[in-house]
Amino acid sequence: MSLLARFRREHANRPSDDAEASGFVDEGTDSHFNNPDRLFFPPSSPAGERSGTLEPPAPAQQRRERSNSAKEALEQESQQRHKRCRATQVCKDLDLAEDALDAFTELDVPAMLITIFGKLLWLERERMKNENHSFIKSDEFKDILQDQIQTALLSANISRYLNGINEQVWGFIKGNLAVFNIPPQVMEDACLSIYVDSLMKDVLTKQRSQIKTKIVSSISKKHHISELARSLAGRDCVDLTLAQWGRFAFLRQNFMLFSAMVDEALVKKVAGLQDDADVNDDSVDAAAETRTWASHQFWEFIDQLLDEMREDVCGEPDAELRKTAWAQLFTDSLQSDLALFPPDGSTSLRPSDGRNIADWQKAIHQELLWL
Repeated sequence: MSLLARFRREHANRPSDDAEASGFVDEGTDSHFNNPDRLFFPPSSPAGERSGTLEPPAPAQQRRERSNSAKEALEQESQQRHKRCRATQVCKDLDLAEDALDAFTELDVPAMLITIFGKLLWLERERMKNENHSFIKSDEFKDILQDQIQTALLSANISRYLNGINEQVWGFIKGNLAVFNIPPQVMEDACLSIYVDSLMKDVLTKQRSQIKTKIVSSISKKHHISELARSLAGRDCVDLTLAQWGRFAFLRQNFMLFSAMVDEALVKKVAGLQDDADVNDDSVDAAAETRTWASHQFWEFIDQLLDEMREDVCGEPDAELRKTAWAQLFTDSLQSDLALFPPDGSTSLRPSDGRNIADWQKAIHQELLWL
């Protein structure tokens, strides 16, 4: 047999190299592949390597973790001791109780910042409260309130001088705090709000008394209406309008009427000459005159007179006619006053045209016309 034939025969009887390389052999050569319950792991993925990820950390790693935790605990304790020492020193420097900052030192940094900011807000609120309290109790605020209330009582539009004036002025104050230089926080403080209300009522009473006193003085001295206006308004006399002059004349003319009625009542009381026969029960005017007025009731007398005047004017059918009739009543009073108290050579004051009146004064004049 030739060598070539022998080679071919040997080669045909051997399994192929590809089958061996791929891990597959003839069915009868290895019982490993005939048992389906057995697993086959390729050489590249040994079972030992797959199970290695489930093993617990090495002892060295556990020691490192315990060491880091202990170090952090020591650092935190050191920081806490340092904060306590610092807090104790601050308390000593500020003359505070030694444990005043103990609770604060237990806070973390964010909690400390929030606490500090809250305390600053509280301190600012207390500072504003103290400043407001000092201002409202000061003479400066009293002067401001007196000037504004004086302007109110000298208004030509005021509906009444006694009944209802407290509520009307108080409502104007609350709605126009800037006019009276009152901080908004004052009205939020019950104590300060009550104080301002009480002070306002006291100023109103004193201002009415001063107006009455100046009217009496002007009558005795026979002053021209301009002199009375100057006396009533003081340094703000340049802002008085002709309508205000008419209101002052109305007050002076009716003070003389009121004084005469008071004197008559006193004479009748002393003499005991109350004569009911002179009273006509069918006459409203006569019935009104039967009331006995006392000297301290001037402003009540004026309020009643204004109410009767409004009732009389309301009989006009048109609003414009009512407005004209109302103004004419005060014009008549001014003319009567000028006839009774004529000007002398020294009179130089003239009424204002109203163009220079401040906005806050205009607002007061408008608010006091409530009837």
